[in-house]
Amino acid sequence: MLQETGHFAERIRSEDGRVDGTPPTGFHAAPLLHLKALDDRGLLETQRATVAAAWPDVLKKRADYDGVLNLFGQRWLDRRFRFAANGRLLLPWH
Repeated sequence: MLQETGHFAERIRSEDGRVDGTPPTGFHAAPLLHLKALDDRGLLETQRATVAAAWPDVLKKRADYDGVLNLFGQRWLDRRFRFAANGRLLLPWH
C-alpha cells in the first residue's frame, strides 16, 4: 500500500480490502528500516519527512507508542544501533 499510494491506512478490512482512517505517526516511522533495506530512497525520504514534521506533535501529545516507533525508526537510520544476523542488539559503544 505504501509503495502504491505513498501513505498508510489505519484500518484495512479483511473482507473486501477497503481502507480507512489516518494512522498515527509511528506507522510511518516503523518501516523506515525496511525502506532503507529496499534502497527506496524516494519513499524513505518522504516517510522521514512525515515523521520529522509530526515529531513535535507526538511530543506534545505524549503519544508513547508513536514515540517509541519514531525513535526506533529514526535512530536506526542514524546508526545509533544495529541488529546482528542472530537478532542480537548491537550498540555503537560495544
